[in-house]
Amino acid sequence: MTTERRSTQRGFRLLKQNRLRLLSDGAGAIEPDERGYGLYAGDTRFICRLDLRVAGRRPTAGAGSEAMLGPSQVDRIDLVLSGARSTLQLRRRRELGASLAERLTLIQAGPRQTTAVVRLTIGFDAADIFEIRGYRRRVRGELLPVRADGSRVRFGYLGRDSRLRTMVIDVRPPPSGPISTGTVRHGREVTATILWRVPVASGLPVRLAWLVQPAEDPVEDRATALAAMAAPIRPLVRPRNPGQWPARQAEIRVDDPMVQRVLDRALDDLGVLSEDGPGPGERFEAAGLPWFAALFGRDALLTGFEAIAFRPDLVLGALKVLAIRQATGREGRWGAEPGRILHELRTGEMARLGEVPFGPSFDSVDATPLWLIMLGEVSDWIGDPALLDGLWPSALRALDWIDARTAADPDGFLRYLGQPGALANEGWKDSPDATRDRSGAIVPPPIALAEVQGYVHDAWRRMARMAQARGDSALAQRLMARARRLRRRFDAAFWINDRQTVALALGRDGRVADAISSNAGQCLWTGILNVSSATAVAGRILARDMDSGWGIRTLGASEPAFDPFGYHTGSVWPHDTALIAGGLKQAGFDEAAQGIADRLLEAAGALPGDRLPELISGDERRPGLGPGQVPRACPVQAWASAAPLHLIRSLLGLQPDAALGRLSLQRPALPTAIGTMRISGLRVGGTTLDLGISRTRRGIRVRTLGPEGRIRVVVTRRP
Repeated sequence: MTTERRSTQRGFRLLKQNRLRLLSDGAGAIEPDERGYGLYAGDTRFICRLDLRVAGRRPTAGAGSEAMLGPSQVDRIDLVLSGARSTLQLRRRRELGASLAERLTLIQAGPRQTTAVVRLTIGFDAADIFEIRGYRRRVRGELLPVRADGSRVRFGYLGRDSRLRTMVIDVRPPPSGPISTGTVRHGREVTATILWRVPVASGLPVRLAWLVQPAEDPVEDRATALAAMAAPIRPLVRPRNPGQWPARQAEIRVDDPMVQRVLDRALDDLGVLSEDGPGPGERFEAAGLPWFAALFGRDALLTGFEAIAFRPDLVLGALKVLAIRQATGREGRWGAEPGRILHELRTGEMARLGEVPFGPSFDSVDATPLWLIMLGEVSDWIGDPALLDGLWPSALRALDWIDARTAADPDGFLRYLGQPGALANEGWKDSPDATRDRSGAIVPPPIALAEVQGYVHDAWRRMARMAQARGDSALAQRLMARARRLRRRFDAAFWINDRQTVALALGRDGRVADAISSNAGQCLWTGILNVSSATAVAGRILARDMDSGWGIRTLGASEPAFDPFGYHTGSVWPHDTALIAGGLKQAGFDEAAQGIADRLLEAAGALPGDRLPELISGDERRPGLGPGQVPRACPVQAWASAAPLHLIRSLLGLQPDAALGRLSLQRPALPTAIGTMRISGLRVGGTTLDLGISRTRRGIRVRTLGPEGRIRVVVTRRP
């Protein structure tokens, strides 16, 4: 079963540059099916079909052609004409910049000249990302007549949101005859077919190319849209490759090749997920590809938390973008309440029209306390007074939202209410079946999630420290008192004595979601557990029904609702496992944290591209078999990409204090595979420094390699 499921993603290819992304199969082909292949700009798919045929055959990818993402935004594919005794060699090159450029090179390996017949069919549907994900629309906009002009084609779609989405194709050299157009899939797709008949002589490569430029513009009415479609089609300019992504804030070099590949991939993927917007001069980290290429508050914040030691720009960008969009009132928006932090922002047609509740949506119970936690992290790492002053009013509004919610709750917990039109679950496990009791039954809202109470506890403590530093002792004392009271209430209400762990959640009418889950593990890093509870939770998390051998399952294998491929009911999420490993380290369970880190890094090294996807199967690890892949999982997910970085930070025990000019390494350790590590450009306050860490007979050795700065490095070891 694992092998069959894993094969569904074989050959998947992905390029992304800013808000433009291209997804296809291994040979570069695209079909409009459930895999979501296509050329996207934002939340709209422009190319839904890309069918290349040579001599009537569809080429397949040659050996070694699988690839996904790369700093150059260039993809090269060797193609094979399967089943044909052909002497033609085919190479496909795709480059993504502000537009898409593709080039097909044909080389005749035999001594004779051949006439190659190449047929390219391109389809356009302007489908919204939610249509592709299965949402049904009663009424769509209008696909406009295709305009073909010599070697150029223009497609158009007039959306119900009064926006004209167009796609221009420019082919070179000119085709061997007129470009033919048509309509397929019951009028939901328009196509253009280009035909070349080209002589190919031995040793003389022939190159065919097509450029694709998507665009979206507001229009007044249908007449304006038709006039725009009828205008002459100007030649497209080949996109200029923007080259490498911005230089990383810090570089990690280790002596183990596999771990090095995993870390390089993590940083590269975080680079490609970075996007301009939503507003001018802003930048954010898209949550994942292909389905979540948008701003998600929770994802952006947790990704920034995981990566802050090496990519502090991610959390800085998230804090600013989300503060600008913090709710100031209800105003009829989805879940908007004064002070609440954004959950999801979509910009496609369906979101603009309100057909889906994500333009914007505030239906997240945890983004607001997480925003405060990340502000505390930035204070510790960066300590920029001007930055903190600018964000402090947003922090106070976020506190007010938490205060209002917890004050209205009889138990003083932060709950989500499960109102009509909102998400079924508002925590990170947001699928409808995520919240279970020990019988396997779904516990209905209102829901108080275990880890969310931990987030609130951590947020109040961090805000208290920042308030004290700002001279507001009264606020600091109130927040610390609230944190202490919450800790006591949490221990009394959430502890399940016969299972020696923390409940997943408290539900309606006193019902307890007491299934064994990973939620309890996340409580470790928030400090809400007392010493005895933390010890018991650590033991329960590390039990065989929770630890798959690759990572921590979202739901225990002994639970009736367990499904190793269930979205939140038994699969392993790398970011969840990494946060739990960090919590174990923070709570003093160093060996357990190192074991989990080792296994998760091994999982990454055993997966395609040395990358951790959104989730993997919760099947038990078996000798000779890698982690099972989940077919619908995003192969590139921001918080999964950042997970290896969080593992390194956690094992090293990095604890910054920018205000005091100090960086502490608490009981530093290295993954078992690593003997030496060098971190260059680590930023604390306004200073960067380089660290050398190595394993010796006496333990872990830490050296400050330079540059000399104002940061004092302190290493704390076990007594």
